[in-house]
Amino acid sequence: MELQIFQFKSLIKTNKEVDIAYKHYRESIDVWKEWVSSNYQYQYQQGGRDRNKWRLATEVSWKLTKLNGSMSLVIPSGIIADEGGFVLKEWIFSEGKAGTFISFDEANNVFPAHKLLQ
Repeated sequence: MELQIFQFKSLIKTNKEVDIAYKHYRESIDVWKEWVSSNYQYQYQQGGRDRNKWRLATEVSWKLTKLNGSMSLVIPSGIIADEGGFVLKEWIFSEGKAGTFISFDEANNVFPAHKLLQ
């Protein structure tokens, strides 16, 4: 992993297009963080700096679901055991009811991880 990081840093230094794309990517993260913090998102979160997009998607989707409506999402199976999402799950289950949870194990290759992430 350290070799990949070193190679990536070298690529940024030597390839202007990669450098520009990486800076744009980092700026988009900063914009996203600002939006999340300023628009009263993550009302049902805990854990301070522990923010992630699947929790945001879950919370916003639930807020947009009309009364007696239903919501379906494809999110990481970590939602079940994630302590940072406890308040979010408690809120959803107090207002609605859960249907079927389907968990896709990485080994079954339904959603294959990118080679860099393995």
